[in-house]
Amino acid sequence: MSHNTTTHRTSNNREYSSFFLSITYFLLASNSIAAMCGAYSRPDYALLFFIVLAHSAFLLLVRCALAYQKSPPHEKSIKKNLLKFAIWFLYSSIAFGVAFQFGSYFPHPGYGLSLFFVATICSAVIFYVYMIFDGTSGCDECEREEKRKFSDCVDKVNESKIECGDSVLEKV
Repeated sequence: MSHNTTTHRTSNNREYSSFFLSITYFLLASNSIAAMCGAYSRPDYALLFFIVLAHSAFLLLVRCALAYQKSPPHEKSIKKNLLKFAIWFLYSSIAFGVAFQFGSYFPHPGYGLSLFFVATICSAVIFYVYMIFDGTSGCDECEREEKRKFSDCVDKVNESKIECGDSVLEKV
């Protein structure tokens, strides 16, 4: 019974997250379209270009983040490294694009510079977290221990396979 309740809660959480993700995409798309129409009506083509690039970079960022999240945590591959680089690059391009586009709207140039400073710090932190400090990789001994535990579990499962004629009650 508790398994069914847990499964039911998990499926409800997926439905809610999917629903909220759909609403988020809808709001983002409608706001982007409205901003593009406003930028096009006043011939502000730089803002129009920025909105298109920021929207497409955000969608790619979400896609890369989901692919990175679905990958095995202790896998070390070129694909995973490229995903980490793409996440950092897309986030940095959005942050610097916002700083460049909206930094000139502040009355004092120091405020715009502080916006670039914040974008630089955030980009550096994300670069450190994704590229330098890989939180999923611990010491080599810890990884070997985890792999040993996993292989022991696989061996136990292989040893206790139920054959066609076996009764379930005999195995218990």
